[in-house]
Amino acid sequence: MTSRPAIQSPWAPYIRGLKYLLLFIFVLLFLMPVYAVVATALKTSAEVSVPGMWEFPWPLSLDSFTTVLDKPEIQRGLINSLLLAVPASILSAILGAANGFVLSKWRFKGADLVFSILLFGMFIPYQAVLIPMTQFMTQIGLRGGSEPTGGLLGLILVHVVYGIPITTLIFRSYYAGIPDTVFDSAQVDGAGMLRAFWHIALPLAPPAFAVTVIWQFTAVWNDFIFGVVMTSTTAWPITIGLNNIAAVQTIPFDQVMASALIASLPTLLVYILLGRYFMRGLLAGSLKGLRACPGTYLAALQASLPTKPVGGGSLRLAMHAPGRAHPARPGTCLAAPLAGLPTKPVGGAWRRVHRVGWARTPGVANLETRHGPANLNGRAGPESLQY
Repeated sequence: MTSRPAIQSPWAPYIRGLKYLLLFIFVLLFLMPVYAVVATALKTSAEVSVPGMWEFPWPLSLDSFTTVLDKPEIQRGLINSLLLAVPASILSAILGAANGFVLSKWRFKGADLVFSILLFGMFIPYQAVLIPMTQFMTQIGLRGGSEPTGGLLGLILVHVVYGIPITTLIFRSYYAGIPDTVFDSAQVDGAGMLRAFWHIALPLAPPAFAVTVIWQFTAVWNDFIFGVVMTSTTAWPITIGLNNIAAVQTIPFDQVMASALIASLPTLLVYILLGRYFMRGLLAGSLKGLRACPGTYLAALQASLPTKPVGGGSLRLAMHAPGRAHPARPGTCLAAPLAGLPTKPVGGAWRRVHRVGWARTPGVANLETRHGPANLNGRAGPESLQY
């Protein structure tokens, strides 16, 4: 039986062009406000006007940025927001990673109930708990002027508590996609829960950490209502400083826009640094099995031998669990994932795959590493794996 190529509709090019046109229009709608902010911030106060809002200035002027950076409320706000967002994001991510690991891999009676209670915290609006939260923080001495940091310590605690539900959900979904055989092998080798979490679960979760850090950092950085209520004037975050600048009618619009750009730079930098893992972490758990992408760790112990090549020179590893296949591309760090190889990394270090190819001999795959022993079993030269 022969197969016939699919017949393309004569309207397909027009439909594709219409899709690109709609995408282009949406991109313009999103970028127009950004362009207006940037163009206004780069103008002098005399050049700012409503009719000339869309005119790009030339020569460029940085006077508004220097003026804004000299304002005490902006300087203090940036420092306070960094002191607030960095520890709150890291603590939320670590606690969420621990919760997600326990709830997904170390099942206990009532685990689903605990997870449901944690998720319930995501649906409680800030306004509903603002007054009781303020009273509680006042009673324990972590609000406003009664606290040495001006309320920053208490505000960090608030954001950590509010961030635990979403970080737990992200890590639980991510760890649910990792085969149980990985952690079962660790238990057989004598690793307890903490050791398995520290040496296996955490190295496998950079995408989930990227998602939670970006999510939490953005949420904490943009918070306004808790910052107003919980902190004193010396500990106000940048959002309150921006509000105060925008509320003053005498400040030129170029300085207001420059303040907005300066305040948005940290979140933009965080996304640029961690964005490569963002979508990978968001999609984790939607597909069964562990996807070993370049730069991640694959500790797929007790995996079977490779089955067949994948397009692009990848190496496919099939777990013992039926129906679960995991592509291992060049650049992936492998910790003895194949049957018959050592169960621990050679020389106590992870090996990064430099090139994966397929020999002419049927059933032979060539696996080559760049540094240290050239293969996972310690012999020199590329490793040929039989399957």
